[in-house]
Amino acid sequence: MPRAEEYIAIEAWGRDMGSYPYYIKDQQERAAATNAPLDAIFENVEPGGLRTGVWSTVSELRPDHRFRAVYEKALRVRRGVRL
Repeated sequence: MPRAEEYIAIEAWGRDMGSYPYYIKDQQERAAATNAPLDAIFENVEPGGLRTGVWSTVSELRPDHRFRAVYEKALRVRRGVRL
């Protein structure tokens, strides 16, 4: 089972959206607990805030979606690759 800190896309998405660090950490922990795909970015919710257990992922984004570049940069930074 993946560890919470392995959910790099959730962290990058949250930072990009201006989310608070505690919220990002909570989402990463929830993703790990539910065995979400490693490229998960957020959990889908129904009207009224009911969680669906379905996660949207980077791989589902359009090829030209600007977040793909944000995610690739976050991956490089995490791996220690100089930018």
